[in-house]
Amino acid sequence: MRKRSYFDSPQYIEILKRQKRHQRPNCNEILEGLKDFQKATVDYVFRRLYTDDDCTRRFLVADEVGLGKTLVARGVIAKAIDLLWEKGVPRIDIIYICSNSNIASQNISKLYFLGYGVPSVSRISLLPAKIKNLKENRINFVALTPGTSFEMSSGTGIGEERALLFWMLKDEWNLDDGKPMNVFRGGMTLMNFKRLVGKYPKNEIDPQLKASFLSLLHNCEDNAVNNSRTGLGKRVQELSKAFMEPRMGVHRKRELEKESNRCISELRALLVRSCLKALEPDLIILDEFQRFKHLMYGEEGEDDSAMSARELARELFSYADENSEARVLLLSATPYKMYTTMDEAGVEDHYRDFLRTYRFLIQDLDEMKFVKVQSENIGKSCSALAKMMMLV
Repeated sequence: MRKRSYFDSPQYIEILKRQKRHQRPNCNEILEGLKDFQKATVDYVFRRLYTDDDCTRRFLVADEVGLGKTLVARGVIAKAIDLLWEKGVPRIDIIYICSNSNIASQNISKLYFLGYGVPSVSRISLLPAKIKNLKENRINFVALTPGTSFEMSSGTGIGEERALLFWMLKDEWNLDDGKPMNVFRGGMTLMNFKRLVGKYPKNEIDPQLKASFLSLLHNCEDNAVNNSRTGLGKRVQELSKAFMEPRMGVHRKRELEKESNRCISELRALLVRSCLKALEPDLIILDEFQRFKHLMYGEEGEDDSAMSARELARELFSYADENSEARVLLLSATPYKMYTTMDEAGVEDHYRDFLRTYRFLIQDLDEMKFVKVQSENIGKSCSALAKMMMLV
């Protein structure tokens, strides 16, 4: 049996992984597999986003199904990384957002070309344990879905989220005696939650993301005190003691569980915000964006959850630091009809959606007003022409 050498050791394998994380991808190799019209699209999109004198921070690629929008996005990612690497940007974050995890999983394998581990689609709240040493990687590729990363309902999330919260708060709130597990267990039995916490890979929690979460939590606690409200930490401590009350009735237990769930929901919202703030997006891909357009603009009658999600998304889309400004690339099969008939107007208003998307792209109110007036004039002219033709 061959004796294992140093080059077979975990230490050497880890060194190779680190080297790969700091290797510059070969942009030309990545572009070789594209067809000519796809390469032309990549070049034009890249130019408009990065190198033209009047370049824009947001761009839409819309075509028929099957023409290769995902491959175009892959090419844009490659050229963007190449440019940012050349400029000396110390950390490059690529964010991919898709409507659901199944579609995202299919597309990630086409988009991803780095030599270390294909990223999985994850909840943003699990980022502290999913991506180790975020700030130490030269390139990060993060895949998210709106429903699990921006839209924070009043629920308790999944058990893995609550176990992560428990370990991140354990030392901060001195959660040593096991009583607080009643607060964090959500809909799980206490025994099952204890088992989950015991198995959780606490040593993989990124210390920088943990610090970011605790910083937001401290601000929240200070704000509560300044406004004469009870902070989250004290509420959790009081609930932990209350769950130990002897001969607790069903009504009392339900009250405690409801208040526990409110605390968990607030903690999850802070965790999501801290994780999003930890990202430094250079290029954001919105795949089939019309499926989650509430992240771009509001709708009549929307709830607080949708508005909160859009606020979080806007912070991400508008990110800028001393090294670069985030670019946003929207992908979609041709999303709008040329016109909407009267019987369709109540269901699909393509004209309104078109104007809203255009406004999101240009971010210029004066230009938006001009385009709206011009499009309305065209609409009136078309209507007048149609009436004249009916009279003939």
